[in-house]
Amino acid sequence: MSGVLAINVARYGLAVVFLLAGSKHYAHVPLFVAMIHDYRILPFPAAVALGEFVPRLELLLGMFLLFGRWLAEVYLVVTGLVVMFLLAAVLALVRGLDISCGCWGADSPPISWWHAMFLMVILACTLMALRLQLKHKTREAGNGQALAETS
Repeated sequence: MSGVLAINVARYGLAVVFLLAGSKHYAHVPLFVAMIHDYRILPFPAAVALGEFVPRLELLLGMFLLFGRWLAEVYLVVTGLVVMFLLAAVLALVRGLDISCGCWGADSPPISWWHAMFLMVILACTLMALRLQLKHKTREAGNGQALAETS
């Protein structure tokens, strides 16, 4: 698979994931806040703040990915979010919590090691896209256009 095709597959796939998750979370913020609080990592006020902020961030990141804007920066933020989601999932699994993963709002399945593996795949796609984006951005620095920002 060529670099352009690989990065575009990863980019559009991540855009779909973040737009779907963000729209589910944004439509049901109180439910999303409760799901965050179920992880028993944050105090309730922090869960509320995160529950208000994350859906908007997911939607914004999804739109930037879809339209190909600030991709290297977006991939860095997406990487941070996915690492945060993965750490929360692993902590919940290790502590034996029987909770919903929260990824898809009310339609979220119970958290499982399969869910953690899904997050690892998302993380791998994000890191691959970031690496290819930075590599291409460095190579194309002379003309000011990064890969996929012209597609």
